[in-house]
Amino acid sequence: QSFFDHKNELMSQKYAKGLRITIDYIEDKDMGDSIEIYDDAYGMEWSDFQRAVVLDRPPQKTTGRNEFGMGLKTAACWFGSVWSVESTQLGSRNKYYTEINIDDLGKYKTEEIDVREDLVSAKEHYTKIVIKKLNKRIVGPRTVGKVKELLSSIYREDIRSGLVKIFYNGTLLQFKEAPVFVENINGQNKAWKKEIEFTVNHEGKDLHVSGFIAIRIPGSVKDAGFTLIRRGRVIVGGSEKNYRPVELFGDANSYAWQRLYGELHMDNWPVTQAKDNFDWHNSGLEEAFIEALQNFTQDYRRKAESIRVREKIHTKDLVHLATQDLSGSGLVQNLQIEIVEEEPNQPQNPAKKAIQEKLTDLQQENSSQESVSAACRGSSAPKSPRNPRRLPPSPARLPAISRRRARIRRCGKRCGRHPPPK
Repeated sequence: QSFFDHKNELMSQKYAKGLRITIDYIEDKDMGDSIEIYDDAYGMEWSDFQRAVVLDRPPQKTTGRNEFGMGLKTAACWFGSVWSVESTQLGSRNKYYTEINIDDLGKYKTEEIDVREDLVSAKEHYTKIVIKKLNKRIVGPRTVGKVKELLSSIYREDIRSGLVKIFYNGTLLQFKEAPVFVENINGQNKAWKKEIEFTVNHEGKDLHVSGFIAIRIPGSVKDAGFTLIRRGRVIVGGSEKNYRPVELFGDANSYAWQRLYGELHMDNWPVTQAKDNFDWHNSGLEEAFIEALQNFTQDYRRKAESIRVREKIHTKDLVHLATQDLSGSGLVQNLQIEIVEEEPNQPQNPAKKAIQEKLTDLQQENSSQESVSAACRGSSAPKSPRNPRRLPPSPARLPAISRRRARIRRCGKRCGRHPPPK
Protein backbone atom coordinates (compact mmCIF):
# COMPACT_ATOMS: atom_id res chain seq x y z
CA GLN A 1 0.00 0.00 0.00
CA SER A 2 2.92 2.34 0.69
CA PHE A 3 4.05 2.01 -2.93
CA PHE A 4 0.64 2.82 -4.42
CA ASP A 5 0.08 5.77 -2.06
CA HIS A 6 3.37 7.35 -3.22
CA LYS A 7 3.60 5.82 -6.68
CA ASN A 8 4.25 9.05 -8.62
CA GLU A 9 6.99 10.17 -6.27
CA LEU A 10 8.71 6.79 -6.29
CA MET A 11 8.51 6.31 -10.04
CA SER A 12 10.00 9.75 -10.61
CA GLN A 13 13.24 8.62 -8.98
CA LYS A 14 16.20 7.84 -11.20
CA TYR A 15 16.40 4.17 -12.26
CA ALA A 16 12.97 3.47 -10.73
CA LYS A 17 11.42 0.30 -12.12
CA GLY A 18 8.59 -0.29 -9.69
CA LEU A 19 8.26 -2.14 -6.40
CA ARG A 20 10.60 -5.01 -5.57
CA ILE A 21 9.73 -7.39 -2.73
CA THR A 22 12.09 -10.15 -1.64
CA ILE A 23 11.19 -12.97 0.72
CA ASP A 24 14.09 -15.12 1.89
CA TYR A 25 13.83 -18.20 4.07
CA ILE A 26 17.20 -18.74 5.75
CA GLU A 27 17.99 -22.14 7.23
CA ASP A 28 20.41 -22.09 10.16
CA LYS A 29 20.93 -25.18 12.32
CA ASP A 30 22.84 -23.25 14.99
CA MET A 31 20.82 -20.03 15.39
CA GLY A 32 17.52 -21.33 14.06
CA ASP A 33 15.71 -20.59 10.81
CA SER A 34 14.49 -17.09 10.00
CA ILE A 35 12.42 -15.21 7.42
CA GLU A 36 13.56 -11.89 5.92
CA ILE A 37 11.12 -9.69 4.01
CA TYR A 38 12.39 -6.59 2.22
CA ASP A 39 10.65 -3.99 0.04
CA ASP A 40 11.83 -0.74 -1.54
CA ALA A 41 8.53 1.12 -1.20
CA TYR A 42 8.20 4.60 0.36
CA GLY A 43 9.27 3.53 3.85
CA MET A 44 8.12 4.88 7.21
CA GLU A 45 8.73 7.98 9.29
CA TRP A 46 8.27 8.06 13.07
CA SER A 47 4.47 8.31 13.14
CA ASP A 48 3.99 5.45 10.68
CA PHE A 49 6.67 3.41 12.42
CA GLN A 50 4.87 3.73 15.75
CA ARG A 51 1.62 2.64 14.19
CA ALA A 52 3.30 -0.36 12.55
CA VAL A 53 4.53 -1.88 15.83
CA VAL A 54 1.76 -0.88 18.25
CA LEU A 55 -1.46 -2.88 18.32
CA ASP A 56 -4.81 -1.40 17.30
CA ARG A 57 -3.40 1.66 15.53
CA PRO A 58 -5.32 1.89 12.24
CA PRO A 59 -4.01 4.29 9.58
CA GLN A 60 -5.69 7.61 8.82
CA LYS A 61 -6.61 6.36 5.34
CA THR A 62 -8.62 3.13 5.58
CA THR A 63 -9.76 2.81 1.96
CA GLY A 64 -6.63 0.92 0.92
CA ARG A 65 -5.24 -2.41 2.00
CA ASN A 66 -4.18 -1.03 5.39
CA GLU A 67 -7.46 -0.93 7.24
CA PHE A 68 -7.41 -2.30 10.79
CA GLY A 69 -3.80 -1.74 11.84
CA MET A 70 -3.31 -5.41 12.69
CA GLY A 71 -1.74 -7.04 9.62
CA LEU A 72 1.99 -6.78 10.33
CA LYS A 73 1.74 -7.58 14.03
CA THR A 74 -0.65 -10.49 13.60
CA ALA A 75 1.29 -12.10 10.77
CA ALA A 76 4.69 -11.68 12.43
CA CYS A 77 3.49 -13.13 15.74
CA TRP A 78 1.88 -16.04 13.90
CA PHE A 79 5.18 -16.95 12.19
CA GLY A 80 7.58 -16.48 15.10
CA SER A 81 8.05 -15.20 18.64
CA VAL A 82 10.83 -12.72 17.82
CA TRP A 83 10.55 -10.19 15.02
CA SER A 84 12.12 -6.88 14.09
CA VAL A 85 11.24 -3.94 11.85
CA GLU A 86 13.69 -1.57 10.18
CA SER A 87 12.59 1.29 7.91
CA THR A 88 13.52 4.65 6.45
CA GLN A 89 11.35 6.95 4.35
CA LEU A 90 12.29 8.57 1.05
CA GLY A 91 13.58 12.08 1.74
CA SER A 92 14.17 11.42 5.44
CA ARG A 93 17.55 11.13 7.19
CA ASN A 94 16.16 8.94 9.96
CA LYS A 95 16.19 5.16 10.08
CA TYR A 96 14.26 3.33 12.80
CA TYR A 97 14.80 -0.18 14.16
CA THR A 98 13.08 -2.17 16.88
CA GLU A 99 12.83 -5.81 17.92
CA ILE A 100 9.78 -7.40 19.51
CA ASN A 101 10.15 -10.49 21.71
CA ILE A 102 6.71 -11.87 22.42
CA ASP A 103 7.89 -14.19 25.18
CA ASP A 104 9.64 -11.37 27.05
CA LEU A 105 6.65 -9.06 26.70
CA GLY A 106 4.46 -11.65 28.39
CA LYS A 107 7.05 -12.62 30.98
CA TYR A 108 8.09 -9.16 32.14
CA LYS A 109 4.81 -7.35 31.39
CA THR A 110 6.74 -4.80 29.35
CA GLU A 111 4.72 -1.79 28.25
CA GLU A 112 7.47 0.06 26.37
CA ILE A 113 9.39 -0.86 23.25
CA ASP A 114 12.88 0.49 22.59
CA VAL A 115 13.48 1.99 19.16
CA ARG A 116 16.95 2.67 17.79
CA GLU A 117 17.36 5.70 15.54
CA ASP A 118 20.23 6.15 13.06
CA LEU A 119 21.15 8.70 10.36
CA VAL A 120 21.09 7.54 6.73
CA SER A 121 21.03 9.04 3.26
CA ALA A 122 17.83 10.84 2.28
CA LYS A 123 17.79 8.81 -0.96
CA GLU A 124 17.27 5.52 0.86
CA HIS A 125 13.76 4.13 1.21
CA TYR A 126 12.89 0.62 2.35
CA THR A 127 11.34 -1.55 5.04
CA LYS A 128 12.87 -4.77 6.30
CA ILE A 129 11.18 -7.32 8.55
CA VAL A 130 13.04 -10.26 10.13
CA ILE A 131 11.18 -13.05 11.93
CA LYS A 132 13.06 -15.50 14.19
CA LYS A 133 12.23 -18.38 16.52
CA LEU A 134 9.74 -19.67 13.98
CA ASN A 135 6.71 -21.57 15.15
CA LYS A 136 6.83 -23.75 12.03
CA ARG A 137 9.59 -24.37 9.53
CA ILE A 138 8.98 -23.84 5.80
CA VAL A 139 11.13 -26.51 4.20
CA GLY A 140 10.77 -29.24 1.59
CA PRO A 141 10.06 -28.82 -2.14
CA ARG A 142 6.35 -29.52 -1.76
CA THR A 143 5.85 -26.98 1.03
CA VAL A 144 7.95 -24.33 -0.71
CA GLY A 145 6.04 -24.91 -3.95
CA LYS A 146 2.70 -24.38 -2.20
CA VAL A 147 3.96 -21.18 -0.56
CA LYS A 148 5.05 -19.78 -3.93
CA GLU A 149 1.78 -20.78 -5.54
CA LEU A 150 -0.24 -19.18 -2.74
CA LEU A 151 1.72 -15.90 -2.83
CA SER A 152 1.47 -15.59 -6.61
CA SER A 153 -2.27 -16.22 -6.41
CA ILE A 154 -2.96 -13.74 -3.59
CA TYR A 155 -1.01 -10.94 -5.28
CA ARG A 156 -1.94 -11.79 -8.88
CA GLU A 157 -3.23 -8.28 -9.54
CA ASP A 158 0.09 -6.74 -8.50
CA ILE A 159 2.05 -9.25 -10.58
CA ARG A 160 -0.13 -8.59 -13.63
CA SER A 161 0.46 -4.85 -13.39
CA GLY A 162 4.14 -5.35 -14.11
CA LEU A 163 5.05 -2.74 -11.49
CA VAL A 164 5.43 -5.21 -8.62
CA LYS A 165 7.97 -8.03 -8.64
CA ILE A 166 7.97 -10.57 -5.82
CA PHE A 167 10.92 -12.91 -5.28
CA TYR A 168 10.97 -15.95 -3.03
CA ASN A 169 14.53 -17.15 -2.32
CA GLY A 170 15.62 -15.47 -5.54
CA THR A 171 12.86 -16.91 -7.73
CA LEU A 172 10.53 -14.43 -9.43
CA LEU A 173 6.91 -15.37 -8.73
CA GLN A 174 4.54 -15.56 -11.69
CA PHE A 175 0.83 -16.20 -11.84
CA LYS A 176 -0.36 -18.92 -14.23
CA GLU A 177 -3.49 -17.84 -16.10
CA ALA A 178 -6.24 -20.38 -16.77
CA PRO A 179 -6.94 -21.40 -20.41
CA VAL A 180 -10.27 -20.04 -21.69
CA PHE A 181 -12.44 -22.39 -23.75
CA VAL A 182 -12.74 -21.18 -27.36
CA GLU A 183 -15.49 -22.68 -29.52
CA ASN A 184 -15.82 -22.47 -33.29
CA ILE A 185 -19.41 -21.54 -34.18
CA ASN A 186 -20.19 -21.21 -37.90
CA GLY A 187 -16.59 -20.37 -38.67
CA GLN A 188 -16.31 -17.80 -35.90
CA ASN A 189 -14.29 -18.36 -32.72
CA LYS A 190 -16.13 -17.55 -29.52
CA ALA A 191 -14.25 -17.29 -26.23
CA TRP A 192 -16.43 -18.35 -23.32
CA LYS A 193 -15.56 -15.46 -21.06
CA LYS A 194 -17.70 -12.45 -20.18
CA GLU A 195 -17.51 -9.39 -17.98
CA ILE A 196 -20.16 -9.01 -15.30
CA GLU A 197 -21.17 -6.23 -12.91
CA PHE A 198 -23.94 -5.95 -10.34
CA THR A 199 -24.82 -4.45 -6.97
CA VAL A 200 -26.23 -6.03 -3.82
CA ASN A 201 -28.11 -3.75 -1.45
CA HIS A 202 -27.58 -4.82 2.15
CA GLU A 203 -28.67 -2.91 5.23
CA GLY A 204 -28.97 0.30 3.26
CA LYS A 205 -25.56 0.06 1.60
CA ASP A 206 -24.86 -0.75 -2.04
CA LEU A 207 -22.14 -3.38 -2.30
CA HIS A 208 -20.56 -3.43 -5.75
CA VAL A 209 -19.29 -6.50 -7.64
CA SER A 210 -17.40 -6.52 -10.96
CA GLY A 211 -15.21 -9.01 -12.78
CA PHE A 212 -15.56 -11.92 -15.20
CA ILE A 213 -16.72 -15.51 -15.41
CA ALA A 214 -15.39 -18.04 -17.90
CA ILE A 215 -15.10 -21.70 -18.82
CA ARG A 216 -11.72 -23.41 -18.79
CA ILE A 217 -10.60 -26.35 -20.91
CA PRO A 218 -8.96 -28.51 -19.69
CA GLY A 219 -10.90 -28.59 -16.46
CA SER A 220 -9.25 -28.55 -13.05
CA VAL A 221 -10.65 -29.71 -9.75
CA LYS A 222 -7.95 -27.74 -7.97
CA ASP A 223 -8.09 -24.42 -9.82
CA ALA A 224 -11.71 -24.03 -10.97
CA GLY A 225 -14.11 -21.81 -9.02
CA PHE A 226 -14.43 -18.10 -8.28
CA THR A 227 -11.66 -15.98 -6.80
CA LEU A 228 -12.96 -13.11 -4.65
CA ILE A 229 -10.68 -10.06 -4.66
CA ARG A 230 -10.83 -6.94 -2.51
CA ARG A 231 -8.73 -3.83 -3.18
CA GLY A 232 -6.25 -5.73 -5.33
CA ARG A 233 -5.69 -8.63 -2.93
CA VAL A 234 -7.29 -12.08 -2.95
CA ILE A 235 -9.52 -12.65 0.08
CA VAL A 236 -11.09 -15.98 -0.90
CA GLY A 237 -9.44 -18.17 -3.52
CA GLY A 238 -6.26 -19.75 -4.71
CA SER A 239 -5.25 -23.32 -5.42
CA GLU A 240 -7.86 -25.64 -3.86
CA LYS A 241 -9.44 -22.67 -2.06
CA ASN A 242 -11.65 -21.06 -4.68
CA TYR A 243 -15.25 -20.14 -3.94
CA ARG A 244 -17.61 -22.85 -5.24
CA PRO A 245 -21.07 -22.82 -3.64
CA VAL A 246 -23.28 -25.77 -4.60
CA GLU A 247 -26.01 -23.41 -5.79
CA LEU A 248 -23.72 -22.15 -8.58
CA PHE A 249 -21.51 -25.16 -9.35
CA GLY A 250 -23.52 -28.23 -8.47
CA ASP A 251 -21.97 -31.38 -7.06
CA ALA A 252 -18.23 -31.93 -6.80
CA ASN A 253 -18.27 -34.56 -9.58
CA SER A 254 -19.95 -32.27 -12.14
CA TYR A 255 -18.29 -30.69 -15.18
CA ALA A 256 -19.21 -27.21 -13.95
CA TRP A 257 -17.27 -27.86 -10.74
CA GLN A 258 -14.14 -28.47 -12.84
CA ARG A 259 -14.62 -25.95 -15.66
CA LEU A 260 -16.41 -22.84 -14.41
CA TYR A 261 -14.16 -20.13 -12.97
CA GLY A 262 -13.85 -16.36 -12.65
CA GLU A 263 -12.55 -13.40 -10.69
CA LEU A 264 -14.85 -11.00 -8.81
CA HIS A 265 -13.73 -7.67 -7.36
CA MET A 266 -15.61 -6.70 -4.18
CA ASP A 267 -13.78 -3.61 -2.93
CA ASN A 268 -16.40 -2.22 -0.53
CA TRP A 269 -17.60 -5.50 0.95
CA PRO A 270 -16.99 -6.11 4.69
CA VAL A 271 -14.19 -8.49 5.66
CA THR A 272 -13.03 -10.13 8.85
CA GLN A 273 -10.22 -8.53 10.83
CA ALA A 274 -7.75 -11.14 9.57
CA LYS A 275 -8.91 -10.48 5.98
CA ASP A 276 -9.14 -14.18 5.31
CA ASN A 277 -12.88 -14.14 4.55
CA PHE A 278 -15.83 -11.85 4.01
CA ASP A 279 -17.94 -10.92 7.01
CA TRP A 280 -21.23 -12.20 5.61
CA HIS A 281 -22.13 -15.46 7.36
CA ASN A 282 -24.60 -14.23 9.99
CA SER A 283 -26.53 -11.53 8.17
CA GLY A 284 -27.83 -13.25 5.03
CA LEU A 285 -25.37 -11.32 2.88
CA GLU A 286 -23.77 -14.42 1.34
CA GLU A 287 -27.17 -15.77 0.32
CA ALA A 288 -28.00 -12.47 -1.37
CA PHE A 289 -24.66 -12.54 -3.18
CA ILE A 290 -25.22 -16.09 -4.49
CA GLU A 291 -28.75 -15.26 -5.62
CA ALA A 292 -27.57 -12.21 -7.57
CA LEU A 293 -24.68 -14.14 -9.12
CA GLN A 294 -26.93 -16.96 -10.31
CA ASN A 295 -28.44 -14.73 -12.98
CA PHE A 296 -25.01 -14.38 -14.64
CA THR A 297 -23.77 -17.97 -14.32
CA GLN A 298 -26.71 -20.13 -15.40
CA ASP A 299 -25.91 -20.15 -19.13
CA TYR A 300 -22.21 -20.76 -18.48
CA ARG A 301 -22.97 -23.58 -16.08
CA ARG A 302 -25.17 -25.28 -18.70
CA LYS A 303 -22.46 -24.86 -21.32
CA ALA A 304 -19.78 -26.25 -19.01
CA GLU A 305 -21.92 -29.33 -18.42
CA SER A 306 -22.61 -29.90 -22.13
CA ILE A 307 -19.08 -29.63 -23.54
CA ARG A 308 -17.69 -32.94 -24.76
CA VAL A 309 -14.21 -32.51 -26.13
CA ARG A 310 -11.13 -34.65 -26.40
CA GLU A 311 -8.64 -32.47 -24.62
CA LYS A 312 -5.44 -32.28 -26.67
CA ILE A 313 -2.06 -31.77 -25.10
CA HIS A 314 0.50 -29.91 -27.21
CA THR A 315 4.17 -30.59 -26.65
CA LYS A 316 5.08 -26.93 -26.14
CA ASP A 317 2.25 -26.41 -23.65
CA LEU A 318 3.26 -29.55 -21.74
CA VAL A 319 6.91 -28.47 -21.58
CA HIS A 320 5.88 -24.97 -20.45
CA LEU A 321 3.70 -26.33 -17.65
CA ALA A 322 6.39 -28.81 -16.56
CA THR A 323 9.00 -26.04 -16.45
CA GLN A 324 6.72 -23.79 -14.38
CA ASP A 325 5.77 -26.54 -11.94
CA LEU A 326 9.31 -27.81 -11.38
CA SER A 327 10.79 -24.33 -11.04
CA GLY A 328 7.93 -23.09 -8.87
CA SER A 329 8.21 -26.03 -6.48
CA GLY A 330 11.86 -25.31 -5.82
CA LEU A 331 13.00 -28.72 -7.10
CA VAL A 332 15.23 -27.22 -9.80
CA GLN A 333 16.58 -23.81 -10.68
CA ASN A 334 16.95 -22.24 -14.15
CA LEU A 335 15.36 -25.25 -15.86
CA GLN A 336 15.53 -25.32 -19.66
CA ILE A 337 13.94 -28.01 -21.84
CA GLU A 338 14.75 -28.20 -25.53
CA ILE A 339 12.31 -29.82 -27.97
CA VAL A 340 14.19 -31.71 -30.69
CA GLU A 341 12.09 -32.40 -33.77
CA GLU A 342 13.43 -34.80 -36.42
CA GLU A 343 13.08 -33.61 -40.01
CA PRO A 344 10.93 -35.95 -42.15
CA ASN A 345 13.64 -36.34 -44.86
CA GLN A 346 16.56 -36.36 -42.48
CA PRO A 347 18.89 -39.41 -42.88
CA GLN A 348 18.33 -41.96 -40.16
CA ASN A 349 20.96 -42.38 -37.51
CA PRO A 350 23.15 -45.45 -38.39
CA ALA A 351 23.11 -46.75 -34.84
CA LYS A 352 19.34 -46.38 -34.63
CA LYS A 353 18.94 -48.09 -38.00
CA ALA A 354 21.13 -51.03 -36.91
CA ILE A 355 19.08 -51.49 -33.75
CA GLN A 356 15.83 -51.51 -35.71
CA GLU A 357 17.23 -54.08 -38.19
CA LYS A 358 18.37 -56.29 -35.31
CA LEU A 359 14.92 -56.15 -33.73
CA THR A 360 13.36 -57.10 -37.07
CA ASP A 361 15.67 -60.11 -37.41
CA LEU A 362 14.87 -61.23 -33.88
CA GLN A 363 11.14 -60.98 -34.55
CA GLN A 364 11.50 -63.05 -37.73
CA GLU A 365 13.61 -65.64 -35.92
CA ASN A 366 11.07 -65.88 -33.16
CA SER A 367 8.31 -66.32 -35.73
CA SER A 368 10.20 -69.16 -37.48
CA GLN A 369 10.74 -70.93 -34.18
CA GLU A 370 7.02 -70.71 -33.47
CA SER A 371 6.39 -72.41 -36.84
CA VAL A 372 8.88 -75.19 -36.07
CA SER A 373 7.27 -75.83 -32.71
CA ALA A 374 3.82 -75.99 -34.30
CA ALA A 375 5.08 -78.56 -36.84
CA CYS A 376 6.53 -80.65 -34.04
CA ARG A 377 3.29 -80.68 -32.18
CA GLY A 378 1.53 -81.93 -35.31
CA SER A 379 3.96 -84.88 -35.92
CA SER A 380 3.60 -88.50 -34.81
CA ALA A 381 6.39 -88.16 -32.27
CA PRO A 382 5.36 -88.73 -28.67
CA LYS A 383 4.33 -85.56 -26.94
CA SER A 384 5.60 -84.47 -23.58
CA PRO A 385 3.50 -82.49 -21.17
CA ARG A 386 4.01 -78.72 -21.42
CA ASN A 387 4.29 -76.42 -18.45
CA PRO A 388 1.48 -73.87 -18.96
CA ARG A 389 3.24 -71.34 -16.72
CA ARG A 390 6.40 -71.24 -18.84
CA LEU A 391 6.46 -68.29 -21.24
CA PRO A 392 8.50 -68.15 -24.46
CA PRO A 393 11.73 -66.20 -24.21
CA SER A 394 11.48 -62.53 -25.08
CA PRO A 395 13.23 -61.24 -28.25
CA ALA A 396 15.87 -59.61 -26.08
CA ARG A 397 16.88 -63.04 -24.66
CA LEU A 398 16.84 -64.99 -27.92
CA PRO A 399 20.48 -64.22 -28.90
CA ALA A 400 21.62 -65.96 -25.69
CA ILE A 401 19.65 -69.13 -26.50
CA SER A 402 20.89 -71.44 -29.25
CA ARG A 403 18.52 -72.60 -31.95
CA ARG A 404 18.90 -76.18 -30.69
CA ARG A 405 18.04 -75.30 -27.08
CA ALA A 406 15.08 -73.26 -28.24
CA ARG A 407 13.71 -76.26 -30.17
CA ILE A 408 14.20 -78.62 -27.24
CA ARG A 409 12.39 -76.25 -24.92
CA ARG A 410 9.45 -75.90 -27.25
CA CYS A 411 9.17 -79.58 -28.30
CA GLY A 412 9.92 -81.07 -24.96
CA LYS A 413 12.60 -83.28 -26.49
CA ARG A 414 14.17 -83.86 -29.85
CA CYS A 415 11.46 -85.03 -32.17
CA GLY A 416 13.79 -86.62 -34.70
CA ARG A 417 12.41 -84.58 -37.56
CA HIS A 418 14.83 -81.70 -37.10
CA PRO A 419 18.54 -82.41 -37.15
CA PRO A 420 20.64 -80.44 -34.69
CA PRO A 421 22.13 -77.24 -36.06
CA LYS A 422 25.73 -77.30 -37.34
